[in-house]
Amino acid sequence: MNAKTFSAIAASVFLLAFQIPASFAADTSACHCFQNRTYDQARKASADEYILATGFNSLLSGHFGIMKRDIIMARMNGVDGDDMLVALYAARKGGRDYGVLLDKRNAGASWQTILVQAEMPPGLSKSVTVAEAAGIDTVARYFGVGASDVATFRKSGFSLKETALLFGLARKTGRPASEFAGMSRKARKSWGEIAHEIGVEPQAVGPMIEMLADQH
Repeated sequence: MNAKTFSAIAASVFLLAFQIPASFAADTSACHCFQNRTYDQARKASADEYILATGFNSLLSGHFGIMKRDIIMARMNGVDGDDMLVALYAARKGGRDYGVLLDKRNAGASWQTILVQAEMPPGLSKSVTVAEAAGIDTVARYFGVGASDVATFRKSGFSLKETALLFGLARKTGRPASEFAGMSRKARKSWGEIAHEIGVEPQAVGPMIEMLADQH
């Protein structure tokens, strides 16, 4: 048995063991692991990508009741982040299997044809996509804030992951999210630097967000 065959068998066993949807079963050799997971004073933004990813994955895990390792596995195997968010969102609203929804999406169908009306997120318009509307509603519900508050940060240029982190830091400290937004944009501080200043190191961001799942 050569190494390639062994890897394929091992991947199949893993997928069966954890019942990961067919959409996740892509090339398991394509690992996009984060190399920088600690705050480095000399390279203050080096862990920013990790911070944003682990924070948002923790939000998805807490809100939709999916194991974080399954989210990571899916992303490693090429599942689009927006598509995964929409599938989880719609599955929760409509009671359907998110893996089935992802399979239909991967087959080329649009979300407008896949989802029924009851699964559509509020706030859809010509300028607001299904993924954007689902993301705004998810973050708003998770942190117990208004969808308009989330949308305001999005319109200001913050990504959905950054917006989620803003509200996570706000909930952690009791300070307004806008204060951290100013630290990022006006003071031009990195996310690692901002978190470090309030005593939260990169590897603690995920657990911090997860703890908020019981409070929203």
